[in-house]
Amino acid sequence: MFKIKPASGFPIEKVAIRVAAESSNGTWTTLKIPEHIRALSAKVYNINDSYVKIAYPNDLFEEGNMPQILSSIAGNIFGMKALD
Repeated sequence: MFKIKPASGFPIEKVAIRVAAESSNGTWTTLKIPEHIRALSAKVYNINDSYVKIAYPNDLFEEGNMPQILSSIAGNIFGMKALD
């Protein structure tokens, strides 16, 4: 679960999707992504006020690799301009 405060002018739904993408296999640029890669994308499944729940497919992570999990969940999202 993430607590999200969107920057001014950004709706929470769009910011939640950006956080899910940035914390899994998404990118800020437009790419043609094969279906087998798209299947590894994180998905927003609940938004309640500023709290957002995001599901990550097990296959996204290497078994036993805690640094990988932590870098995905708490990595680049803190630098996103869509967040305050």
